[in-house]
Amino acid sequence: MQITWYGQSCFKLAGAEATIIIAPFDRSLGINPPKGRADIVMLAGTAKGGASLPADAGFVISGAGEYEIKGVMIEVFSQDGGPPERTVRYGRGFVSTLNIDGISVCHIGNVKKEDIDGMLDKIGDVDILLIPVGGPYQIGKETVHALSAEEAVAVAGELEPRIIIPMQYKIPKLSVELTGADKFLKAMGAGNGEPVDKLAVKKKDLPQEETNIVVLSPNQA
Repeated sequence: MQITWYGQSCFKLAGAEATIIIAPFDRSLGINPPKGRADIVMLAGTAKGGASLPADAGFVISGAGEYEIKGVMIEVFSQDGGPPERTVRYGRGFVSTLNIDGISVCHIGNVKKEDIDGMLDKIGDVDILLIPVGGPYQIGKETVHALSAEEAVAVAGELEPRIIIPMQYKIPKLSVELTGADKFLKAMGAGNGEPVDKLAVKKKDLPQEETNIVVLSPNQA
């Protein structure tokens, strides 16, 4: 599987049988939305502008439920069980798990720490954790409840993934105010390693004895 980050909560997961785009956004965020083909597009967890789908979008997931598409198992958990049209605009209350190429991935949406605590049993074992670290932020008069660095460290400690990829933090041209990733990286003892453009990972190559932190450069081509 190959993982690409586009900024905010948006990732592309390219597996052997399917390509998935999680949480696409529109240009109002000041950065370039994802492009290209996707077999599955997950709007649950979208930072803003969930209706802005990438080209050639396949099956679209917009709310909580269980899905099996092209060999990928997906579960989307809602904080309050409310209808997707009420929550999907800012991704409130969604945590998603995916099993692709035998690797379990957990994508944390805009939920509070206490909400995640109530979902731990549903989330289960996690190989790769995609987690916000830049804290809550404002869109207009609305507060988007993303995890802070301290909360992200606590969640990571509870889930004990093999790889952590931080997301939703301050990057150039982003139009919303977030803190940087430095505080989270320092707390996790990640040092100052250079970001990488993409992460290619196989099940057999996952770290066994420790948790690795991988910082991705946002794809803004």
